[in-house]
Amino acid sequence: MSDNSGFNGNRFLVDAKNSRQYAIPFVHGEPRMPFQVFAQDQRDAVFKPNEVIFAFDEKSEQEVARISDNKARVSVVAFQFKTDETGKPDRQEGLLQLLVNYDAQFAENQRGDSVVRFTLTPESIAELKENGFEAGLPKTFEMRADSSAGYEMVRLVEQLPFPPQHLMGAFIAHTNADAVPGSIPTVEPPKRQQEHRMDQPPRRRPSDDFNRVTPPVKAKHYNNADSTIDSLLKQFCHDLTEDAANGTLDPVVGRDQETDQALKVLTRRKQSSLCFTGDAGVGKSAMFSAVAQRIVDDPNLPESLKDARVLVLDLQAMNAGAQFRGQFEAKLKPLIDGLQEREGILHGRKIILAIDELHSQLTAGAAQGGTDSGNMMKPFLTGKGISVMGTTTDDEYKKHIEKDPALGSRFEKMALLPPNEKDTAA
Repeated sequence: MSDNSGFNGNRFLVDAKNSRQYAIPFVHGEPRMPFQVFAQDQRDAVFKPNEVIFAFDEKSEQEVARISDNKARVSVVAFQFKTDETGKPDRQEGLLQLLVNYDAQFAENQRGDSVVRFTLTPESIAELKENGFEAGLPKTFEMRADSSAGYEMVRLVEQLPFPPQHLMGAFIAHTNADAVPGSIPTVEPPKRQQEHRMDQPPRRRPSDDFNRVTPPVKAKHYNNADSTIDSLLKQFCHDLTEDAANGTLDPVVGRDQETDQALKVLTRRKQSSLCFTGDAGVGKSAMFSAVAQRIVDDPNLPESLKDARVLVLDLQAMNAGAQFRGQFEAKLKPLIDGLQEREGILHGRKIILAIDELHSQLTAGAAQGGTDSGNMMKPFLTGKGISVMGTTTDDEYKKHIEKDPALGSRFEKMALLPPNEKDTAA
């Protein structure tokens, strides 16, 4: 199998049946050893003898096309490769690739839950059989999704992982392949026929030797589980990027320049938080929607903001059920600590927290005699990759935020003026 594009470097694949991931080096479109396998559980990070593996090229290689309002088609490259009795992949005869299509549409599973069901098209089934793929590529996948929320199927499918069990794509393989010596072979020009001296043995290329699978770099351990953070975000946050993807956000007029400035702040490595200030009714809260819509619509965003999520955090709601000292802190601390140790990235997507009426929300928790959220978030706001957007009036900013130098220095102030008459009329 070869790649006609002449690609040099690693191709990253995700397993069609489990959570394993793979890196296959290519030089001038030809696969080379060593193939690598990665998994969160190191017991799975090995090739097994006489194994037939089915995998897909990672999400960046997918194309999603619209068939109808409630149906879309996913085109993705499928791979099959085999191992011998020693567990060594055969790159010459055992590696096949083929473009296959899955149709996606809403359905109900056996429990009555609404799901998106991916079904391999009959044409692709016939092509797989014709091209020597053994029976084993999954014909269906399912992922839970709310069909009543007015999703446009193409936009929804573009946001879903494929296959569904790979919530982070080929993240583990991406992270570890570069750390393994020799994982990306040196790119050399096509070799010409050269005379060979009989007194010298032929030179061997490092990629010719493949006698073991290099174990992956140990996955980083987090003190706060992903499920804990997901639960808190679902309970106390509203996802504006999901609304933007579904087309349910109101358009924001005349704020393109301010949105550009906000995105520049959010791309900073550190101190990437900002606060919109201005008179009541000027449109401060609408800037959250403007940023979310731009993240969804703009294909030219910096890599750090692609697929980012803008989540409106309600600290007052988090504090509402806290009757005793420490209950508020017990909810907020796992959230901010979990995001801080992940450098603002959850499931491979940057998290941008949006806090409306920042001046009042940062005092949440103090009423019960506990620590207010402002003091808890000061160290959080200085963390690498952490981004927070807030809104407040000029007077409240001076009174509550600028008055506290430790807190004020953590936000980039962005004053909003009323939009001009020309933009408003348009």
